[in-house]
Amino acid sequence: MATIYPPLEPQPGDEPREELREDLPPVEEKAAELPPVVEPAETQTIPPPPHSESRFNRFMRGLLRVLLVIVLLFGAGMLTTYFTLYRPLQQQAAQDRAALEQAQRDRSSAESQLGELEGRVKSMQTQVEQAQVDVENARNRAALQTVRTDLANARLALANKDGAAARTALVQAQNDLAQLLPALNKVDEALGKSVSGRLEVVLNELNRDPTTAISDMDILARNLEQVEEKLGLK
Repeated sequence: MATIYPPLEPQPGDEPREELREDLPPVEEKAAELPPVVEPAETQTIPPPPHSESRFNRFMRGLLRVLLVIVLLFGAGMLTTYFTLYRPLQQQAAQDRAALEQAQRDRSSAESQLGELEGRVKSMQTQVEQAQVDVENARNRAALQTVRTDLANARLALANKDGAAARTALVQAQNDLAQLLPALNKVDEALGKSVSGRLEVVLNELNRDPTTAISDMDILARNLEQVEEKLGLK
């Protein structure tokens, strides 16, 4: 239930309220003097400060800085490794490759020179061998001519009936034929035995039958022509 209070009674000394209202200015005039009140918008959104950023953005910015520092350090390490390790090794490898190429060129040049020297040596060996053949042929030719000369002296001695001189010439023919037999036996050993045997027969027949001895010397002369052909002395 509502409590009803009795109206206040005027007290002594209180002025009538109507007089007070007359002294106060009108409400309309006072309201006109007040500045207009701006009512706030019903749905007005306050934008965030332009420089404000979230915690995720700050984290990403810090992470990018750390990554940038890591990349810079990695690049600096790569450059340091390149100039301190890889570049000297590369230069050394280039020098070694150049030295190897030079060594290969020197080897090729040495092999070429060696080939030329071997060719010269072979040519000299051929010349030496040919010279040896020429010397041996000259020796054999001289020995063959000496045997023929000995047989001619023996024939002349028999014509002069000088048996001792004829024997001496035939013995000398045996000695000279001994120098020819080694070369003759290499090409035709049977011919060598035939020539030496025929000369021995001539010596045996010298005192017993000089005529037969002269006939055998003719056969020996023809055998010496075969010797000359076999030894290539013609």
